[in-house]
Amino acid sequence: MIGPQLEALASSNPAVRVRKIDVVSWDSAVSKQHGIRSLPHLVLFKGTEQVASGMEDVVLRLHRM
Repeated sequence: MIGPQLEALASSNPAVRVRKIDVVSWDSAVSKQHGIRSLPHLVLFKGTEQVASGMEDVVLRLHRM
């Protein structure tokens, strides 16, 4: 599970914030806005700009922090 690892990263780095969203419908506005088609789905933002999407890309960018 990736959740505990993300929470540990967030607690050790004040620049990182983790937000979790429960997807109850693939047709929801949030699912459509972020292109969520499977779970888990990770998106990395810097400020309000999306800089990475997808497990591998997000994890690689987080390791560079």
